[in-house]
Amino acid sequence: MIASPKAVAQNMKLSGPTAGRTVEVSNGNLHAALMSLNRLCNNNNIRGQSMDQRFHIRPTKYKQERKLVAKKKSFNKGITRLMKMVHEAKRRGY
Repeated sequence: MIASPKAVAQNMKLSGPTAGRTVEVSNGNLHAALMSLNRLCNNNNIRGQSMDQRFHIRPTKYKQERKLVAKKKSFNKGITRLMKMVHEAKRRGY
């Protein structure tokens, strides 16, 4: 007896970067399934993670980069807040 594709997929032992990144194709709508998979990968930052894991980074360098990203994010948040204040002041006529 031929097993259904769903049963075969459930019995597969997935490991590595593809584990947990599967979508169901309903009613043969491959386009919608691929869009869903793409959305899932974008939300989970799969491309960024794969680029980060491409080469080994020493732990101290990794910590430095994480701190730099956090500081940059904080700075950008402050600048955005400042630009909103300037825009609001300009709107009010100052």
